[in-house]
Amino acid sequence: SEALKCLRADIRYFKWRNGVVGHTTVIWSASVEPNSELLPNLKTANELLEAIELDEAERGGPIPPSILYATAALLEGCSFINGGSQNTVSCPGLVDLAQQQLGVYCLGTDFKAGQTKFKTAALEYIRTMGLTPRVVASS
Repeated sequence: SEALKCLRADIRYFKWRNGVVGHTTVIWSASVEPNSELLPNLKTANELLEAIELDEAERGGPIPPSILYATAALLEGCSFINGGSQNTVSCPGLVDLAQQQLGVYCLGTDFKAGQTKFKTAALEYIRTMGLTPRVVASS
């Protein structure tokens, strides 16, 4: 996909521009994405890469941005840490891709406590009931 190619080019440019010659770790700390029902079905690295190349209708749903970043990082020889509560690293195809790359790792499910996971699950439940929450806050 064009997005994956652009992300890979951005990683290469960042490393070149900043003189990075050693190991690099890409850290995902963006806002929470909804969990993707598609990810658990992508069992191998090849299935993941093929799914990224398909359009959304052929694939049966969107590819989350965190998966694109993680895939780009791994293909560029970088490790990936997921700081969000989405199910990015529970994708078997992503794990397979990480295992195929030498010296990289792919890990993490949340930088925060279980509170974020609860809020995400609660919001998904509320939305499936047809309600639209306006604010979700915690102290």
